[in-house]
Amino acid sequence: MPERACTPWRLVHVAPPRVEVAMSLTSGMDRLRGHPDVLVFDMPPPTAARYLDALGERVRAGGDLRTGSVVDDLHETFRFGLVAVGDREFLLGLGQWDVSRRRHPLRPLLQLVWPDLCGSLPWEPGYDLSTGGLRQPLLGHWPLRRTG
Repeated sequence: MPERACTPWRLVHVAPPRVEVAMSLTSGMDRLRGHPDVLVFDMPPPTAARYLDALGERVRAGGDLRTGSVVDDLHETFRFGLVAVGDREFLLGLGQWDVSRRRHPLRPLLQLVWPDLCGSLPWEPGYDLSTGGLRQPLLGHWPLRRTG
């Protein structure tokens, strides 16, 4: 993996058996105007790092990531969604993993949600992960009204 530029956040990758489903997350995004950290499940660490760093750079440049937003410029084909994750959902969804490893466990957290192979997001009709063999627990909920 290429060397990362100096960032105010760090990336944490956690794999089984410490968690049931592998995940990657940022830690320290709050240093960028109090911005939430971002979590993504079951993605190879180099890919997760590329996407999470791209989102971090967007925030560093003055942008905001908000729950209910669709991100359509991380991948040439697929779009992603962002949902807010509460600490209770985080703890229930991650079980054995020591939440204290997350630098600021009570700070806001967003989940980067990826689509199925046909490009559908989990809250859209026809969503189906059965052919991809990947697992993505949804720790947050898609808001009824999108914010961006």
